[in-house]
Amino acid sequence: MDRSNSLLFKLGVPQPLECRLPAGGGVGAERECVSDQGTVHQRILEWEPGRRLSFRMETNDLPSAKGIQLIEDSFDLEPTSSGVAVYRKTRVQVTADYSLLRRLELRLGLKQVHRYVFRNWQRLARESERGHGQGAIESPGPPEANVPDNVH
Repeated sequence: MDRSNSLLFKLGVPQPLECRLPAGGGVGAERECVSDQGTVHQRILEWEPGRRLSFRMETNDLPSAKGIQLIEDSFDLEPTSSGVAVYRKTRVQVTADYSLLRRLELRLGLKQVHRYVFRNWQRLARESERGHGQGAIESPGPPEANVPDNVH
């Protein structure tokens, strides 16, 4: 991940550093996503290399995650004439006492994190295509090497 620092990261949104699969991939495997503020532990629910990935947050030690009951993410990949389109869907549930302002902050923060991760995938894919990368892309999501500019 690059170390770009947007305004929201400066205001306290956790900045992703890396995600890893400690015991390998596949349905049921653990996925760890490390940020500058802590680690989110997830469980892989669906694993179809080159097509689909979904996972659910199980635990985390992020101070800003108090009151978040559920986060599920899914990625669907579709081949296009210029590469691969990546579609991400996120489902979030929070406690009833989670204020409207906190909900807005969470929505903006998740959007910032997703944009940041997608930009890094694009950068890594371009580097890999030019032969400047390390071969495999190590980032928090689908290891697709040909992500177009119009990632959704």
